[in-house]
Amino acid sequence: MNTVKSTRAISYILAGSMMVGIAVLSGLFVNAFVVSYMENTTTRAGKAILIQGMGSADGRLTVHVQNVGESAVSFDPTSCVYINSKLEACTIDKHDQSISPGETMTITPGETMTITIVTAAQPKGLRVKVVTMEGASTEVIG
Repeated sequence: MNTVKSTRAISYILAGSMMVGIAVLSGLFVNAFVVSYMENTTTRAGKAILIQGMGSADGRLTVHVQNVGESAVSFDPTSCVYINSKLEACTIDKHDQSISPGETMTITPGETMTITIVTAAQPKGLRVKVVTMEGASTEVIG
């Protein structure tokens, strides 16, 4: 008795299931990317800041930042100012209200705050970038 086994059917089934698996995994990857992108984009929607001016006196650089967006933005003094692409520690004041280390400052639309950085550098030629906790940023070259 001669029995012939066909391996072709197994190959077609295996190939088909692999293609379905690859299609499902690709769909999951695209979905994860789109959801992540949309969450990140909508979090920053309506949030914008602008550097209104800079000045230097007594070894301190002062930067005046205004919220020009549609919603409130928050600042962390340990990670909100970059001078020439280098993160600098600073103090933040809003209407004579200062914050303690470890706290954050929130400004509503239209409000202005002052960021003070202790530095020997003069504002002329400095590239100053201010970043909110939400990711909105503004940059100016002095």
